[in-house]
Amino acid sequence: MNKISIIVPTYNVEKYLAKCLDSLVAQDYDDFDVLVINDGSPFGEQKIIDEYALKYSNIIKGYKKENGGYGSVLELGIKESDADFILICDPDDYLAPNALSTLYRYLKETGADLVVGAKNLVFSDNDEVKYDKSFNSDFGTLIDHHLYEKGSKEFETLYFLEPSPHAKLYKREMVKDLVFPHHVSYTDNLLYFCTLAKTQKVTYCKEALSYYLIDRVGNTRTDLKPKVIDAWVTVFKNILNQVKEADDIFYYRMFEGFYSIFYKVEQINAEREGRIAKYNEVYELVPLFFKHKESIVKYLDANNNIYKQQINLLDETKSAKTYQKMLKAKVDGTLKGNVKKMVMENKALSKLYEHYHFYAKYLYARKKNKIDLNNDVEMLMPNDDGTNFFGYYDKPCKAYGHFVYHHLDSSSLSFDQEVKIMVDDKVVSKTRAWNFQQGAMTSWLDEKHIIHNYFDGKKYCAKKVNIDTLESETYVGPIYSLSKNKNFALSLNFSRLAKLRPDYGYFNLPYQNLKDDKEDGIFYLDLEKNEMRLLMSLEMIKNFEAKENMKGAIHKVNHIDISPNSDKAIFLHRWYLNNIKYTRLLCLNLQDLSLKVLADNDMVSHMAWVNNDLVFGYLKGQCGKDAYYYIDMNGKQTIFEHPLLIDDGHPTIVNERYIITDTYPDYTCKSKLYLIDTKTKEIITLGSFYSGMKYQGVLRCDLHPRVDDDHQGVSFDSVASGKREVYHLTLDKILKDRL
Repeated sequence: MNKISIIVPTYNVEKYLAKCLDSLVAQDYDDFDVLVINDGSPFGEQKIIDEYALKYSNIIKGYKKENGGYGSVLELGIKESDADFILICDPDDYLAPNALSTLYRYLKETGADLVVGAKNLVFSDNDEVKYDKSFNSDFGTLIDHHLYEKGSKEFETLYFLEPSPHAKLYKREMVKDLVFPHHVSYTDNLLYFCTLAKTQKVTYCKEALSYYLIDRVGNTRTDLKPKVIDAWVTVFKNILNQVKEADDIFYYRMFEGFYSIFYKVEQINAEREGRIAKYNEVYELVPLFFKHKESIVKYLDANNNIYKQQINLLDETKSAKTYQKMLKAKVDGTLKGNVKKMVMENKALSKLYEHYHFYAKYLYARKKNKIDLNNDVEMLMPNDDGTNFFGYYDKPCKAYGHFVYHHLDSSSLSFDQEVKIMVDDKVVSKTRAWNFQQGAMTSWLDEKHIIHNYFDGKKYCAKKVNIDTLESETYVGPIYSLSKNKNFALSLNFSRLAKLRPDYGYFNLPYQNLKDDKEDGIFYLDLEKNEMRLLMSLEMIKNFEAKENMKGAIHKVNHIDISPNSDKAIFLHRWYLNNIKYTRLLCLNLQDLSLKVLADNDMVSHMAWVNNDLVFGYLKGQCGKDAYYYIDMNGKQTIFEHPLLIDDGHPTIVNERYIITDTYPDYTCKSKLYLIDTKTKEIITLGSFYSGMKYQGVLRCDLHPRVDDDHQGVSFDSVASGKREVYHLTLDKILKDRL
């Protein structure tokens, strides 16, 4: 077993240091030491260092030096270490107990020179922990315990791994000669990129062994000041000067770093002349790339709108002139940008611009492919002249080997029509209680029966239909969410929805006057006894942990969803005050009718049950960020982030491990369908589907993905063909190697 030194650079971290050191002395590795280096901090760290060095004298060694910055600490730590391997742990972070033993095992088992690992992101204001795989999947996916050898295409992915020191185990022999600049931050970039440029073999550990506090005040990740630009430039200059020979991808990655720094200058708080000085400072990096132009160009994207600019920057004869154009655009703005700013500041012109942009994107998109499909899926769709749709995302339309959907003979978008309920190609029922977003709430009861909402001329009710004999049975009220045991359903007032949210309401009855809150709310429909009762009134809901802005507001419930074991239900409580919408997510225990708040930060959208104790959906979290979150039954939120998940969608769960969700139409007028592998954090785009201009507002066509009962396919609604259709994708090829 080889010795490992953990270097802890310390400055102004008195609040966090003890927790860090406790995690280090608790390592289950046999041969290691901890070098805690006080970089001239005027705060109280030295007392903590002395106490721990005394208590754990066989492990911890304390050092105190004049302030020289992060690089000077790394330099001293590497010099003072007599170990075979080096690991850096910042003092506001901490390690899992098995961090050293696991990283060392990976290195020895694969024969690698360097092991890099995933980490957990920690937030200072709550207990939230978020997994971070540490690499950018846009450039490739790293595989756990795999050996990446220099010269291979897959090795290039490592250049897009985050260079921070977390969960990286370095051979001391490979880093002992590095020269670190003093009095600057970001020297961990130098440590990683210089080592990667000369290392031959690297392995990746997907287990998160390091805990990284990302939002501490003073953390260079959260504070962008002019001196940060200085630090980046200094570090990148040092990297390029120390690496004498490297792969082509190395120089491309450094050039990409130049652009990243250049674009960050506009974020600093400085006057015009100050920003110009910083831009000029960053440009000093460019001449270092001239002789590596050929290496860099092969990685540039010729379809990128800055491709020509990049080529000219790398050309010694054109570089200075190109840079001056870039500088002028950044400091004084482009003609196009200045005109747009003038337009947006004028109310009338901005309205015209909004209309122009709205129509222009459809004009551009109409000549493009209407459907882009993943090569590993097969797509089927009904083939007739009518309009077909199913509706919502919380129930399968393909089950028991049959396919149920709604059909209109015409292509009219009017809600006055009678819709046909189809099973495969057979009409099994009809209804006038429907909408495009949720259909008639049609659901499978068993292999022979479906249930759907129905208007009998006097009231809304539900109808059970035998798909073979067409025999039917009518229930006293409509359904919204059907229990998984099929014994009961929960429902609500569809006339209230017609008034407050027309997308989801029915219009067969008068709906302008709202029922009293004491008589309206969530209803319980007993399917065995054919009885319906008010289960939880709006009065009870709005009085539960009431907020000030609920007084005088108009209330409703929506998006009811019963848990897999049928003992509780989540729903959205929404209220409107002064034309502002507020939403919270509540959970109703169906055994004792108790309520619990799961999310209450004014915005909650679409949710889905993962299992009986966990839900997943899009909301504004406790940290204030709109994103996808897991929420347990105690209201604990765990954010799930990915570069592709930038907006709301309709998630549905596949075998607990996979999530399928969609997006709303983007600037290309297309909605995307994503398969999320929650185990690997990988997102696969199943397809992109065009939505035409006429499908807006209540007539929009959300994809609303619905997983088949056997989890081998997904159906969804789309207007990519020019009219509403129900599409079906088979997933077996994608999932067969994953389940």
